[in-house]
Amino acid sequence: MGAAGGLLSIWNSAVFKCNGSYIHKNFIASSGYLVGVDQCVGFINIYGPSVDADKQCFFGELLEFLSNKPLPWCLVGDFNAIVSREEKIGMNFNCHLAEIFRSFIQDANLMDLPLHGGAFTWSNRRDPPTFVRLDRVLVHHSFIILFNDLRQLLLPSSVSDHNAICLEDSKIDWGPRPFKLFNYMLEEEKFQEMVVGEIDVALRHNPNLDLFSMLKRSKRVIKDWSHTISIPSASSVKEVEGKITRIEQELQGGLVSSNMVAELASLKKHIWDLLRTEERIWAQKSRSRWLVEGDRNSKYFHSVASNKRRINSINTLDYKGSVITNPMEIRNCVFEFFSEAYNTCTTLEVESLDLEFRKLPQSYREGLEKEFTMEEV
Repeated sequence: MGAAGGLLSIWNSAVFKCNGSYIHKNFIASSGYLVGVDQCVGFINIYGPSVDADKQCFFGELLEFLSNKPLPWCLVGDFNAIVSREEKIGMNFNCHLAEIFRSFIQDANLMDLPLHGGAFTWSNRRDPPTFVRLDRVLVHHSFIILFNDLRQLLLPSSVSDHNAICLEDSKIDWGPRPFKLFNYMLEEEKFQEMVVGEIDVALRHNPNLDLFSMLKRSKRVIKDWSHTISIPSASSVKEVEGKITRIEQELQGGLVSSNMVAELASLKKHIWDLLRTEERIWAQKSRSRWLVEGDRNSKYFHSVASNKRRINSINTLDYKGSVITNPMEIRNCVFEFFSEAYNTCTTLEVESLDLEFRKLPQSYREGLEKEFTMEEV
């Protein structure tokens, strides 16, 4: 409607099986079953009305819907409402509307989880700026029983004037990721000179250096180079997003200056360039050539890369007769398996390969034995 593009609710069909939905002009409700959870749960994607006169009617309709559908509900989105004066910096504070929102949360038996990573989710980006917590996650008390370790995390705002919110149940540590060489690095300034220079230094120290050693040295110098210089990468995006978040927090604290506002605008422009490079990375991850040279085709490459990741993922492991599904246990079993495999013997035992090798005839062997015997004498 007008400048608003509407609401979109998406989910991974391998994780959530939707069995029903309801569409309202201000929210989308979806119910179904999560993998590993026997009870039906519901998620509501919300965009509250921006007109103050419509807010009381909206919360009344939403409360009526929740009362008629007794499920463990999780409500998430832009409510366009706040519960206290502390959730807003700048402009006026409407006590009446805040009371309406607080009453709705209480009457619906919802819990407003603590927000980690910041205090506000939206800014008008003006000078001086206004900061408001418009976005949040509200969960029913029965939803908390199913998921005990819920945490509401504020993500960097990136190119949007809103901060995304992540609701996570637990954080799994799979360990450090392996280094990958992306094609865009080859086009960076002085990349080729750096690699050639490293190989020349290695060959001066050891002219008989083998190919594997040269590749190993090149990998090390490229890896160090990617962390020390400013190049478009996933880490660069996070770094710029961190700078944006830090400046916004300073502005929220009252440290407003024209230089900070200008720097914030410059960082927003820079992050667009980084995201375009990230799109090229997705194209390479998909391991598929561009259908048309220059065609962005983001949806295609994301689909191919995501499908490949699903195929290669290890969700279940049969180890020593036991079926393991916990990611941390899978990680430990893989580490234990390869630790035993690489430490069983110190040298390569040819006999264990069970290969057919050509052997010298008996007469040749006897001749060699005599020759070695004479040399020893």
